[in-house]
Amino acid sequence: MRWWCSVVVMATAACSLPSNFDSKLSEAVDGAEDTDAASLGDLNALASDLASAIARIEALETENATLKQQIQTAGTGLLDRVTALEDNDGLPADILRDDDIGTTLVAKSDVDTLTGRVDTLEGQTWVQDSDLDAFYTKTESDSRYLQSSDLSGYATQSWVQSQAYASASTVSTLTSDVTALEDEAVRLLSQSETWEVGPVGREFQTPQEALDALDHYRLANDVVLTIALDNADYAMTESLEITHPDGDRIHLIGNVANPAAVRMMWTGDVDGVVVRNGNSLGLLDGVTLDGDRASGTDRAGVLSDRGAVVGLGDHVVVADWNDGVHARHGGTVIGGSGGVEIDNVESGVRSTHNGFAFVLAPMITNAHTGAYAAYRSALNITGATIEGATVGLQVAHASDGRSGDAHFGTISQTAMFATQASSIYASDSTCEDVTGTLFYSHYRSSIVGARVACSGVLGTGARTSSMSYIYRDDWSVQNATTPIYGGESIGVPLNDNSYIE
Repeated sequence: MRWWCSVVVMATAACSLPSNFDSKLSEAVDGAEDTDAASLGDLNALASDLASAIARIEALETENATLKQQIQTAGTGLLDRVTALEDNDGLPADILRDDDIGTTLVAKSDVDTLTGRVDTLEGQTWVQDSDLDAFYTKTESDSRYLQSSDLSGYATQSWVQSQAYASASTVSTLTSDVTALEDEAVRLLSQSETWEVGPVGREFQTPQEALDALDHYRLANDVVLTIALDNADYAMTESLEITHPDGDRIHLIGNVANPAAVRMMWTGDVDGVVVRNGNSLGLLDGVTLDGDRASGTDRAGVLSDRGAVVGLGDHVVVADWNDGVHARHGGTVIGGSGGVEIDNVESGVRSTHNGFAFVLAPMITNAHTGAYAAYRSALNITGATIEGATVGLQVAHASDGRSGDAHFGTISQTAMFATQASSIYASDSTCEDVTGTLFYSHYRSSIVGARVACSGVLGTGARTSSMSYIYRDDWSVQNATTPIYGGESIGVPLNDNSYIE
């Protein structure tokens, strides 16, 4: 037999037994006694069920009391909550109002947009932590570099400007000025040096570049600067003029073993190597100076002018000029002991207007006049060889020429000619194949030609006129058509007061 007790949440009464429980129990007992089938076991089971029912009833009464207490507590909380809602227009303080939603919550469209941007960003390549290993953090940078606080006490820009210090623009201007001054400054070379010149791999490509650079230097006493020219052809359109105040210790040297390997080739109506106005060139050697004779008149391969001095070595070739070597207006050219070669010129060695050319043993070929001195000038070509000239040696206008030990070959007009108060010293000379006159002294001039040996003189051996003089001792002149112009009157004045002895 089972019994139920219904519990209503809001009920306040305890659960109780039905009112007819006792009568039902008596009926059951009486029925059991009357029933033959009833047994003691059934009574025991009934008794057990009864005891369980009683225990259950007692538990329910306890639970009912607990529930009653919880309902009372919940009622009190509910009352407080209702009061709070009435104070907040019916809503708790932590619940959003309609007008709060727009500012507190995010719209779905915004979330969708943000989601799209996140997807886009995730598809890009971004810097990873490992990529930053080679960089300093801000803390590390701050520890390595000056901070504003570290500069306390140092000068500010405004303070510096207030002190009238030089600005960056001023410094830049000064730097430019210093550079300009350095370009113009003159330095001193205290030791001898060699500057190399050549078209490939050299600091200076041409001789002129080296001379331009030399303008910023002076040479200490006894210092020699050598400008060494590589084997090459150097095209020249302007004269190579030496103007350095220490030019007497400047040497311009090419290949002394083979001067033809170093050629300076001029084009146009210009002189070649030029020194003038009291300047000097200590030495020119190992070079070939090629001119442009067809383009110019009175141009010289080597010109020493107006008190200048030029020193020539023994390995210089001068070709295709009006004058090979020319000393004029007090200029001087001093050669070595032989080896200067001059070819295809109007005059090989020329000295004019108080000039002096001292060029020993030159080889002069294919010239109109092998050597020429005029206007109170002098030249010395002792030991010279002159081949293929119209006139071998000519001096004029109070000038003097020396050609001792020289050789004249294939001369088409006059081997030696002195005129207008001039003189020639030609002792110990030799000649061959002279067509015209061997010695000609004219107008107060003189020629000294002792110990002269010539062959093949097709003309006059010696000729004087207009108060002139020839000294011919120990001559050996063969095949002369007229040994002495005017007869064989040796030692007897001729009819124009000239004299041959």
